[in-house]
Amino acid sequence: MMNHNQMKSMTQVSSSSNAVPDGAEKRRWPRYHIDVPIKAMIRCQGQPKMVHGMASDLSRGGMAAQLPVELVIGEWLEVLVTLPFCSQPVKVRAVVRNRRSYVYGLEFTSITASQQAGIERACHSLALVQ
Repeated sequence: MMNHNQMKSMTQVSSSSNAVPDGAEKRRWPRYHIDVPIKAMIRCQGQPKMVHGMASDLSRGGMAAQLPVELVIGEWLEVLVTLPFCSQPVKVRAVVRNRRSYVYGLEFTSITASQQAGIERACHSLALVQ
């Protein structure tokens, strides 16, 4: 017969082996790792400003982007990115949904059918190689 500490230890082991990565249970779409340069058009003191950064994750609905600027949650921007397995850059409108230091979670908005098709093609191709 197991004592309380042994049962507690087994419960912790079994629950941790089935653990879901932080935030994964909230995801609408799978994320794929990318490492591509991006350009973002932001507003700085009311004036348009182009900044260069890097995208690190991509999903059907958005991306993670490292940008060397201070953005706030809810801020709008335009992103120009050449996605993996795509020959032409895609220009999409996005909104900042979350932030960790200078890494921003961007949600795509007002996407055309053509833009969505390109993003989905890139995600499908990334799913095959990751």
